[in-house]
Amino acid sequence: MGLQNSASSALVWSGVSQVLVNLSRFIVGLVLARVLAPEDFGLLALIAVLAAILQTITDGGLTVAILQRKDLSDEDVSTVFWFNLSISVLLASFIALSASYVSGFFENEELVPLIRVMGVTLIFSALSSTQRSLLSRKLAFKELLKITYPSFVIGAIVGIGMALAGAGVWSLLGQLWFSAMSEVFLLWHRSKWRPAFTFNKKSFREMFAFGSRNALERLIDVTVMEIYTLVIGKLFLPSDLGFYHRANTFQKLPAQNVHQVVHQVMFPLLSRIQGEGERLKKAFRATVRFLAAANFALFIGLAVTAEPMIVSLIGEKWLPSVPYLQILCGVGLLWPFQSLNVSSILAAGKSALSLKLAIVKRGAILLAILFTFNHGIIAMLWGQLVCSIFAFILNTWPNRKLVTCSIEAQLRIMVPYLLAALVMGAAVFCLIEYMALSPELEFAIGVTSGMVIYSVLISQIRHEDNKAFSEVAGKYKGCKPIVRLLFPY
Repeated sequence: MGLQNSASSALVWSGVSQVLVNLSRFIVGLVLARVLAPEDFGLLALIAVLAAILQTITDGGLTVAILQRKDLSDEDVSTVFWFNLSISVLLASFIALSASYVSGFFENEELVPLIRVMGVTLIFSALSSTQRSLLSRKLAFKELLKITYPSFVIGAIVGIGMALAGAGVWSLLGQLWFSAMSEVFLLWHRSKWRPAFTFNKKSFREMFAFGSRNALERLIDVTVMEIYTLVIGKLFLPSDLGFYHRANTFQKLPAQNVHQVVHQVMFPLLSRIQGEGERLKKAFRATVRFLAAANFALFIGLAVTAEPMIVSLIGEKWLPSVPYLQILCGVGLLWPFQSLNVSSILAAGKSALSLKLAIVKRGAILLAILFTFNHGIIAMLWGQLVCSIFAFILNTWPNRKLVTCSIEAQLRIMVPYLLAALVMGAAVFCLIEYMALSPELEFAIGVTSGMVIYSVLISQIRHEDNKAFSEVAGKYKGCKPIVRLLFPY
């Protein structure tokens, strides 16, 4: 299979995997949100942040080095595996010993056992990350789907069962724990790779030189982005954190689907075509166009239907999360473009540059929090939106040379789709604003009318890149008519 066909197939299967798993996770979250209290989600948000920070340290950036490294030996992979496993055991032990101090900081003793149990997931992650990276390197996302989805289903069954049995916040933790454990079992069952009892110091130094910068960048990124959860958890009530966490979950459903597909497919693809100027430029610009067409409509539509959606899906007790979600939709508008630009920088082997940019971007977020936390959660989220715009500008700057696509060139591609999405959003807002119907009907009518209006508007945007989308879609039954409607040429 040629590179173009491999990339096309990977894009499809990565998209199917992310949409299926994240949509299913979202639906399970809706079920749990109806059973559990906002305070339960607030407690989970706190321990999930701690786990995410420690997970970044555990990885050390070496799994990313597996994807980026052109010539990869079995000894290289074994070195990564043993490093990740050793660090994960040390950190799991550390978090078990420090749990009481963390709970004391947040003045909530209920966190102690939750944190200790969450720490075990670090070991599960270390046992699965190497096999997962090897499959991603091969663009074997169909095989990954056969592993990740059953794992999720097992965790979901356990979590819902525990919630119905009255386990409270433990049902959320049980869902994550059993899902991670199942993924380890399935990866080891289906993967042919097994670690050799070897550790190559030279290989480690080479991969760590690249990976450590990326790990530090992601550590800064996770810590600073999740600092909103930590600050809200410290200064406000657990229920307030629960409302923020639920709004963030709604925003992340479309944002992470697009972001993860872009990074999983475009990073290894762009890594393969390093130095092929025209081909690199064409692939990058076509991806910007596709993201603009998909992402703007998703988030503007989500913002204007936020209230009827939340009431109809999880009930009126979650109404305080509506304004949080609407502001976060503005952040989500630019998130995939940031991911694409960062993937391009990393694919070029510029991990040091990417780290420097991350430090500047996250420094801006810390300043924004410093100036806004005294004014409430809404003010903090507006500060996050401003920082998102700044981050987009900063991320695009190096790519004026790396892929010869400046911020002006990217904006020229994006603006027509943004205008179409804004017109669609205004029409949907006016339609549901003056309707005296139930939230369920308002949400259904808003989504349906938005899809029709947006499809009509962007069908008028013609470009040669659209031909490539149609050619790829033609290989998958039933897709081509829809793609030809949305991407005419």
